[in-house]
Amino acid sequence: MPDPASTRPRPGRWSCVVRLHIPFLVGVAGCLFAGWFELTRARAGREVAWVYAFEWPLYAILGTYVWWRTLHESPTRPVVPDDPRTIDQLDPGLVAWQEYLAKMQAADPPGGPPQKPLNARREARHSRGRPPETEG
Repeated sequence: MPDPASTRPRPGRWSCVVRLHIPFLVGVAGCLFAGWFELTRARAGREVAWVYAFEWPLYAILGTYVWWRTLHESPTRPVVPDDPRTIDQLDPGLVAWQEYLAKMQAADPPGGPPQKPLNARREARHSRGRPPETEG
């Protein structure tokens, strides 16, 4: 006897249909319609329409390929931050990147150099390195 849990529909089935299948069908139908439209324009004498008459069906084929790959790709296991199994499997590239960022932050902390006041020249005692002119 089959397990009742396996015969129940998976949660989110309709959201998958709305999110994946309906846009695919609308997109492919739209591309094929546009290809047919451009083919009729090309047969009527518009030479540039021959390019579009072949381009739109290629977009439909590309959309079908992306839809197929999205539908059949294997789901990845979500990473839990406190999972002890993932602590031992640190990515060496990630560790090197984090060390590099720490070194760069120590050399030049965030925020950059201190800002000069907007009127720094007015506050300087001597403009252009020359002492002020005195009368007399």
